[in-house]
Amino acid sequence: MDNFLYLLCFLTVFLTCGISTSYGQQPAEENHADVSQLLLKDFRPKSLYRNNETRIEKAKYPVIDLHAHPYAKSEAELDQWVKTMDKMGIDKTVVMTYETGPAFDSLYQSYSKYKDRFILFCGFDYTGYDQPGFGPAAVKELERCFNVGAQGIGELGDKGKGLFYSRPQKAFGLN
Repeated sequence: MDNFLYLLCFLTVFLTCGISTSYGQQPAEENHADVSQLLLKDFRPKSLYRNNETRIEKAKYPVIDLHAHPYAKSEAELDQWVKTMDKMGIDKTVVMTYETGPAFDSLYQSYSKYKDRFILFCGFDYTGYDQPGFGPAAVKELERCFNVGAQGIGELGDKGKGLFYSRPQKAFGLN
């Protein structure tokens, strides 16, 4: 019986100490909003606690975006990307191009306008993968891309499509 009284006292105190519409809920008669209109950008929870608030306006250390692709299709888009990076506190972005040969060279030329902001990775050249001598030719192209400015190779991996990024596309009937 004592445990029941403790529980009853606890619930009485708990329910009378500020549980209200603080969580952004409206009284039942007004709570008829369409849930598709609930947006994260509008979420402003109100704390029940009176704590000091610390606003962090900028990261303590430079941020590096470790995975992007060559999204910018024009010089204007590239300029806007850098403005967005500046606004968000991103110091550098690693761009996985998948490209080799002239396609990589062209991307490197475009992105080198901001050579201190973008780190470009080349792809892996599978030309002649089914022919003798493929290995040395592929290594030679990697070395060439490195000499142009590639700082890595990527992206190589399995994304659930059977090593899609690690094999020639011919093997999947995509050519």
